[in-house]
Amino acid sequence: MKKEKAFVGKNVVVYPGTRIGRNVTVFDNAVLGRPPKGAGNLSRKLKEKYPPLEIGSGSVIGAGAVLYCGTRIGRNVLIGDLACVREECVVGDFAVIGRGTMVNYNARIGKRAKITDSCIITGNMVVGDDAFIGMQCVSTNDDYMGKSRTHARKLLGPVVGNGAALGANSTLLAGVRIGRNSIVGAGSVVTKDVPPNTVAFGNPAKPVRKIGGSGF
Repeated sequence: MKKEKAFVGKNVVVYPGTRIGRNVTVFDNAVLGRPPKGAGNLSRKLKEKYPPLEIGSGSVIGAGAVLYCGTRIGRNVLIGDLACVREECVVGDFAVIGRGTMVNYNARIGKRAKITDSCIITGNMVVGDDAFIGMQCVSTNDDYMGKSRTHARKLLGPVVGNGAALGANSTLLAGVRIGRNSIVGAGSVVTKDVPPNTVAFGNPAKPVRKIGGSGF
């Protein structure tokens, strides 16, 4: 049986140590294994050394995408054009990260999760298996916007449970939890936890009904 080799397009930058699995496709101008680098103005301290970037077999990396070192990309993952995945992230098998989406440091993306275009996945966020995140969703990990020294080190990303879905343009504040199989309506601002199997929407988002076994 013939082993498939990776395809790497034009002008791709691959940093030393990067591990690319079989049958991976990397389109033009992508950057793989980029090390994080501050300019002396970051509140979060960077490590002196990170493990290499790992890309699982069968994955596709879009044109102009930037993947940092210390991150593990699973098998058959699709990362769209111009997306960025920061250091120490884990992206599960068969996940999708849409065009122009930003996945910040130490995020965890579950298997088969779908994050669509132009989303912001904040640092320390968790997205469960089979979750769906609609276009231009935004998440935060600091309700004090860096203004409180007391809370400066408690950067808590939201948790999106397995099978949960977020409508387009929804916003998650720091540390909120979206329960398993719940739905958050488009344009909602989530300031408090949403229980499992619940539909919530509004600003601020409030539960409006439970999801039954056969649907809404």
